[in-house]
Parts: sequence; structure tokens; C-alpha cells
Amino acid sequence: MVWLACIAKKFFLIVACLAALIFPASAQKLVQGSKPLFTSLPSFAAAYCSAVGEGFRVCRVRTTEDGDAAFVVQKSGVEVTRIEAPFWAIAGAEPLDFFAYRGDLDADGSREIVLVSQEGVGNGMGITFSTVYIIEGRTDGSQARPVSFSIEEFGDGQNFIYNPRTRKTEILISYWESYDSIDRNRGWGMYLLGKWFRYRHRRLEPILSRPTLARRFLFSFADERDNGGFENRWPHTWLTDRRAHRLFREPNEVSKPIRVQFGTVRDAIEPNAANDETSQLTILSDDGQTLNGTFNAAWDADKNATSLNITAFGDWSDRYLYPLTRSTIFRPLVFLDRIEGR
Repeated sequence: MVWLACIAKKFFLIVACLAALIFPASAQKLVQGSKPLFTSLPSFAAAYCSAVGEGFRVCRVRTTEDGDAAFVVQKSGVEVTRIEAPFWAIAGAEPLDFFAYRGDLDADGSREIVLVSQEGVGNGMGITFSTVYIIEGRTDGSQARPVSFSIEEFGDGQNFIYNPRTRKTEILISYWESYDSIDRNRGWGMYLLGKWFRYRHRRLEPILSRPTLARRFLFSFADERDNGGFENRWPHTWLTDRRAHRLFREPNEVSKPIRVQFGTVRDAIEPNAANDETSQLTILSDDGQTLNGTFNAAWDADKNATSLNITAFGDWSDRYLYPLTRSTIFRPLVFLDRIEGR
């Protein structure tokens, strides 16, 4: 808060004025924790831990001899949060392949812990897959389930970016998707997309004033990235290249829909654990049908017409699609406070 005082003279009268400029609370930049190191912890066969300050540390622990694993957050050696994790060692990701950060993302006075679990590298293009967990900063024993979402091509310092103008940390969710409508001259192609969000009230709110970034995978782009691992991923740098497209609304598709059907969401079921497959919606259509929709459902020729494979999910009024890839779990309630009744 800054106080300014001014004095003006007119008709031999002295008028004093006092004005206050009040700036909004600012979020802190994320500070990266220490490099994960092998640590001996009671009750666990093995562990790698990263210290994030003030007695907090994030550890990936091996919970069984079969290779089951979890992420454990400790405060002064006491467990405050546990998150299911992929197996202890999987193809393309070692036990120590995770990042831990700490900072006040939502300017509420408490510092969140951000965990990025690196979970594998795909064949072909070598796309890297990560799951991000945002853990509330207050640890009073009633810890809510962390907010989790997927990022493809995560890069350290590239997806959580402090904006000095807004004094907020903004989240760039990067992922790959195919389009036939962004570049009509070239037609169909693969694009790396980037959408901007803020963390607020345990949700990710889209920043609609910032455009969706889309860069087509051409030879020039392929020359900039390799098919290696997580150590050479620069999504923000790639997407702010002059050749990237900037979209303020979803482009109109070249192909037209076969049918349009309206309805209301009656029920929503989200995965409860890291290894659950996908989210589901039950929709009551305006013509009285009950439609069961599954995000990223595997193709099943035996399913009937009332079983929907949901491959896109967004806000029609803003022509805005949320990040939904075919290779990762999608949780709508990360972005929306409710779905039922809409």
C-alpha cells in the first residue's frame, strides 16, 4: 500500500487531498526443491526425496516388493499427504524422475506444493507424459485430494511461469492434438497446443484473455526437439515462436457434424486413483434418451448408440475446449465447479 499526499491552492484556500493506491495481493514465484536423492525412510523399502523448505519434503517411496509406489509429503518427518504413483520403475521414467516446487499460487497466504511426476515417453515422436499435482499449503490433518492434471512435454521453468504484470503464476498446459482447420492450405496436421490457466479456489481457471498457442509439427519444429527424455523439453519456448498460431477461439472444423444433440448432464463420475482409467458423464438428452459418455473410451464395436466416446469437452459460449488428450486421464472438475445440471 502506497500513500500519496498533495496540496493545492485556489482562492487563497488550502485543500489537502490524500489518495491510497491499493495493489492486489500477489502470488509467489514457485521455488524448485532440491534434486531428489536416495533417502532411508522407515516403513519403506526405498525412497527418493526432494526438500521444498520449512521442513517439507516430497518423497517417491516404494511401498511393496512388487514395485508399487506412492508419493508422500512430509512435514518435519511426519506424513501429511500420500498420492498413488505409477510403479517404482517404468519404461522411460526412473524413481527419481519428478520435480517438486513450493510457492503461493493463488495469493491466499499459504504456499502450495507442486509435484510433477514424469511418467513415460511415447514411441514415435517421443512425446513425454507427466502428471501434475497441486497440494494445498495448509497441512492441518484434513488435507483435501490434490488437484491433478496432465501435461505433455513438461519442461522445468516452462509450464509454471510468473507473470510480473499480473503478479500471478500462470500455468501453461501443453499437449498434442490433430487439426484440419488451423492451416487450411496444409490441411490435416499434428500441433503442439498450449492453453493458459490460473489456480484459484482449487480449480484451474482458463485465462481467456490469452490466446491458445498452436504450433504445427513440421521438419523445422522436429529439428528443435529430439526424441529423447524429459531433459530437453521447452514447450513455452516452442509455442512462443513466431511460427506458432494464436487462437482466441476454437477454429471451425472443415468437416461438419453428422448430428447435433442437446441434453443436460445428470451425473459425473471422476477417477479416484492414479490408475483409474477415465471420467464418465450421464446425460439426459432433450428427446428423453439417457446417454452414457466416457472420456477417451477405447473403441468397442459392440457398444450401442447411447454409449458415447467423448473426445472433446468445452464451453460452447466461449468456443473454448479444455485440454483433453487421447493418452491421459481427464478430470472435468479440475476446471469446473460443477457439471451436473449443465
